[in-house]
Amino acid sequence: MTKQPTPTAPSSNDGNKRPMALVPLSFKQGRKIITINALDIFYIKAEDGLCSIITNTEEFEIRNPLSHILESLPEGIFIRVHRNYVANLSCVSGANLETQEITVGDTNVPIGRTYSAALLKAINLV
Repeated sequence: MTKQPTPTAPSSNDGNKRPMALVPLSFKQGRKIITINALDIFYIKAEDGLCSIITNTEEFEIRNPLSHILESLPEGIFIRVHRNYVANLSCVSGANLETQEITVGDTNVPIGRTYSAALLKAINLV
């Protein structure tokens, strides 16, 4: 996977951008407690009772419902795009409205009909 740029946010009213702070996300994987920067997450996929958290360097599998993980992620940065997927908006590099998919890193992620309007608004494709 290609490394994505660090998400940025306005620093103040002057319009200058600054890197967003570390957003720790801790979860249990087996007998270990793992802490990662939530902003390093490309997307999260739920399948067969497991959630796969995909970052720019690693993939973690945990047994938490996708809805619980989404609640612990920073608002405005992550968005649910499908029943089984949550994406980091700053890692979305393209959208194909014909196939109903977005490109996150090197992966095509499906867009659910229920979530498409909110996603298009969030990426300013109104």
